[in-house]
Amino acid sequence: MPLFQLILGALYLLLPIHLASSLSHIIRITLSDQSQSRTYTLPVTVLPAQQNSDNNNPSNQIRNDTQETDENIDIHENLVKCIIKAVKVTQTGVLTLQVTSLNRKASESLANALNESDIQVSLSSSYQIKVKITEVDGVKVTVQMELQGSDSQDIVEVRVVRNVTAKVKEGSYARLQKGSFTMTQLPLQITKSQEQTVVMIQQTSNAVSITFFTFGLIFSLLLQIIMNQIWGLLNDLSFLVSLSMVSLSIPGIAQPIQSAILQFIYLDIFMTDKWLPSIADRYLTQEELDEDGAVNGYFEGSGFGSRYMQYNLGSTLIFMGIYAGLLVAIGVMQPFAKRYQRVQKVSDRLKERLMWSGTIRFIIQQYQPLLISSLLHLSSPTDHQNASTGVKFSYNLAISTIALLGLCLLAFTFILQRSDVTTNDFLQKYSPLTDCLNPTSNILALNWITITLIKWSLMSLSLTLLRDYPAQQLQCLSLLSLLSLALQTHAKPQLHPTEQSISLFNELMACLYLCIMPSLMFEHEKQEQIGIALLSVIVMTFGVNLGKVVYCVVREVYKRVRLSRKLRKQSQNVVKMQPIENDVSSVTDVSQCNDLSNDILEVEEVKEIEAPTQVSVEYGRKASVVKGQPFVRQTIEQQLFQVREVVY
Repeated sequence: MPLFQLILGALYLLLPIHLASSLSHIIRITLSDQSQSRTYTLPVTVLPAQQNSDNNNPSNQIRNDTQETDENIDIHENLVKCIIKAVKVTQTGVLTLQVTSLNRKASESLANALNESDIQVSLSSSYQIKVKITEVDGVKVTVQMELQGSDSQDIVEVRVVRNVTAKVKEGSYARLQKGSFTMTQLPLQITKSQEQTVVMIQQTSNAVSITFFTFGLIFSLLLQIIMNQIWGLLNDLSFLVSLSMVSLSIPGIAQPIQSAILQFIYLDIFMTDKWLPSIADRYLTQEELDEDGAVNGYFEGSGFGSRYMQYNLGSTLIFMGIYAGLLVAIGVMQPFAKRYQRVQKVSDRLKERLMWSGTIRFIIQQYQPLLISSLLHLSSPTDHQNASTGVKFSYNLAISTIALLGLCLLAFTFILQRSDVTTNDFLQKYSPLTDCLNPTSNILALNWITITLIKWSLMSLSLTLLRDYPAQQLQCLSLLSLLSLALQTHAKPQLHPTEQSISLFNELMACLYLCIMPSLMFEHEKQEQIGIALLSVIVMTFGVNLGKVVYCVVREVYKRVRLSRKLRKQSQNVVKMQPIENDVSSVTDVSQCNDLSNDILEVEEVKEIEAPTQVSVEYGRKASVVKGQPFVRQTIEQQLFQVREVVY
């Protein structure tokens, strides 16, 4: 009976001599517990031992100038031992290796000296695969593996086949010992055509993000309702697309599409990945930079490629700085606002844009990336006492962000409970808390934004703290999705029936997505079909929500065009005014004219007419309202001789 050992997902067999003499074997392994058992069949091929033919391999002659042979090194000279570590593998077969030691200079020298012939890369389920070193960046070596595609998760094994030695300086050498071994998980691979599709989606997402933000600045001034629809689309899809961070590999391009939508929601419009890391790197030590990286490939694909907040937040960090600076500027302007009218105008303008509506909208939109970035840093083991300035900044920012988000959650609840949500003052200050909602229908509808933020908080906790336990992630997220579906069905918090139907549809699609995902853990032979099903859910949900936004935008534009034409037609009406209290011809004192100019017209009757006609109007001294709006103030001359329009 052959002995076997399971280490980090790789199966190692110790075969008896009479079995090792033959070439092929079938091994059956049965895994069982008290409730069920399952048998796996493993084909095993025994290969003859390889002879060391390093001296006859021409590729071994292509070495770095700093590399030396062991015979040329005196054993009494300074020798730095290095180790090799597999950092990650992408869905396109790119393997990243890292050489580490106590001396960074030694690690860099050895990384530059490393050749393809020095390492053997293989999958646990097959034999050696061809590799090519494409880039060396400091201590990190990027290797392109020639894979034919992988329809199931595998283990990438990297083994050093001979001693690799590099000269650091005179009398000092770095060595990577023969037999050094490392492994990492291979994600499900995508084809070349799928890779091109992913690149196109990512480029389109970046372009749309910039266009969306640019036009958003204009539309937010003119078409606030349209902007609210777009914000609603992003918020409605945030839960579904965040499921790309569940620690399960999905075949095909479903996860890249989710990640692209997620990054579009986070709006990295400043392209911070191009310039912000070079600034943040200055405040971290080189060892911290070498150890930094994404907690796993699923978070990295969603834009969280680091453990530190200054890298993960990106444009959100820039927005936070801008908002904080503008709020401080408002406070500084207050002592000068009473003296200088221009300062007062600027201060009022900033208050109108930022306090409170703009700030609330920003917090709601960026709630998830702020919370996830904070949790990723706090859940990663780091020595903050002896850390660099950059690590301490990230730690303090994470603590402050979580505290601020908690206070905002309490503040939103307090505002909704203590305020009259139907007043104009509330809508002017706190409209993002009730946009597209019917807060007067029931208590759940009133606090729906608070419920949504709590839902996002629980989702973020499940994704970050349970990232090493995908089964528990699915359990928590499924319960959360079912609870959200029940609340949506019962409360119906949206204002319009269309919004209610779309929100219910989104909740159903999220539940369906979570019901399909566990199949990835059991149905290994149907991975491709499961990936297509998950992709169909994503595409269908996004298409329906996008169609809803287009419908609402067209409907709003149609209403505005119709209203504009109606007002233009009514502007042709002629109004005949008959003063009843004062006769202008009898006025000799200019002050009487000024006194009369402050009066407001009182309309006896205004009715909708198709052709120009006369409307009987009386001139009075008391203020009046015509169909809910005050009539326009005019001087006496304008009132009698230069009437231009009727205001409803």
